[in-house]
Amino acid sequence: MASLFLNPLYVLTFIGEPQLWVALSAVLVLAYFLIRFRWYSYRLPMKRFLLVLVPSLAVVLLLSFLLKTAFPMARPCIPCTMIQETCNPYCPANDPSFPSGHAAVAFAVFTSLWLVQRRRWQLPVFIIPVAIACSRVALGVHTWPDVAIGSAMGLVVSWLVWREMERRSFKLLRPKA
Repeated sequence: MASLFLNPLYVLTFIGEPQLWVALSAVLVLAYFLIRFRWYSYRLPMKRFLLVLVPSLAVVLLLSFLLKTAFPMARPCIPCTMIQETCNPYCPANDPSFPSGHAAVAFAVFTSLWLVQRRRWQLPVFIIPVAIACSRVALGVHTWPDVAIGSAMGLVVSWLVWREMERRSFKLLRPKA
């Protein structure tokens, strides 16, 4: 496992790991409840971000699971389940390829962040989910359509959640200009 982390593409793909972002979201929710009384200035941006991030992640993970179940497309790689010379150590066994959950989650997280902050200088942060999506193809565990659909799914779901939150509750949460 340690040798896998020597590959920079694997480090990028690990950053997009869905379980990592679910755990990080749980930590952020816990942190929000711990800091909301002490650091008042961080409370509102964190609350807005979590109100978009948590439902976006939940919907993206559910959609990804449903699509993988409905369209069980084989991965373009051979997993290392037995001793084989042509296997791919990055290829998960028994996990359909379509859509890319890593790309979907990465785009959901960074789209949520950008939609809540809406600062033009933050647009380069989208290099991270693009790099994660490209790393999935470069590692040979997905095809371009897999990551394109996953990326689009993350973007669209986050935007829809943000729009619904904006319509319903963000009016109360908008910072005073």
